Amino acid sequence: MFKRLIFFALILAFIFGLSSGPILAITVLPIEPTPSPPGFEPSDPGIEIGGVEQSSGSETYSPSDDLGVKSTSWLSRTWRNVRIFFTTNPVKKAELELEKANVELVRAVNVIQEEVDDEKLQEKLEKRTERFQQILNKVADRIEAYTENNPSDEEADKFLDKYTDQQIKHQEILEKIESQVIEPVADSIREQRELHLQKFGEVMESVQSREEFKERVRRVIEVRQSEGSEDEAGSGLEVINDLRQVSDGIKQSVEEFQNENRNMIRLIEIKASVPSGENSGNSEGSSSGNTGTVQTVNNIQPSTNSEGEGAGSPNEIIEADDIIQGGQGSGQGNSDLELQYQGNVQAEKND
Repeated sequence: MFKRLIFFALILAFIFGLSSGPILAITVLPIEPTPSPPGFEPSDPGIEIGGVEQSSGSETYSPSDDLGVKSTSWLSRTWRNVRIFFTTNPVKKAELELEKANVELVRAVNVIQEEVDDEKLQEKLEKRTERFQQILNKVADRIEAYTENNPSDEEADKFLDKYTDQQIKHQEILEKIESQVIEPVADSIREQRELHLQKFGEVMESVQSREEFKERVRRVIEVRQSEGSEDEAGSGLEVINDLRQVSDGIKQSVEEFQNENRNMIRLIEIKASVPSGENSGNSEGSSSGNTGTVQTVNNIQPSTNSEGEGAGSPNEIIEADDIIQGGQGSGQGNSDLELQYQGNVQAEKND
């Protein structure tokens, strides 16, 4: 223990020495561009990244903003490790470890954009994603042990909201990585994504009751809807739907959530499927390409009320086609239908 303290004290001294040391001024001479020869027309060749050809004019994708990662430098990672070592609060330690996992995922995305050799890409990417999953396993083990002894802890409850949202984002990012690489590498990422989903479902089932799970998921989806967009909320619903494959227990929790929040889910996913011009009631909008098919809603099983009527009957739930086609070609928007939907959603909250 004493040796470890000495080791981290030396690291701290080194870090503060770097921050207070002299800064060397380097003068960079301007480089004048070489004129192009007569008749030369520059081309825009595709850049192959991980076996996928991308245009040099396309924007570089980075999940840093989504995950709140400000830096992936060695210095920032070392400082975070020092903080993790000296932090005694289990929830705070779990938060720092979750940040550490986020950094590893960002570094994995950076590998795709920097490494063009397929063999090196697969090796480096597997190393980053495995490291990412190992850290997440530590987070899961720590928070499971803490909530078992402190089931009503408010700090842990807030962390679980953040944990749920971050796990959804991880699934979205891993899926995006999978789509950007060649098939052998994609297989490895797909496997990591399945392991991540499995652990996510296990934690969600073990640290809370079924009612707490449903309420937490609802809060996370509503925040995504209010602070992001219908697309972000819909994407989150797809990840939650994928949890059904983890176990029978979590499958039942997910399906109960979907049944109890069917109006909210329909409104989110239908609005996400309608182009903005049509959603606002543009009379010139076209109905082509919008069938009202909603993946998550297809999994919702109709329940019955006290009078034996189906909860998914037309009297209680507006059909998807009504919302999509309601304001098309007539000059009238679908605001009335949305208000009716929102009324149903509010009624669900009051039940």
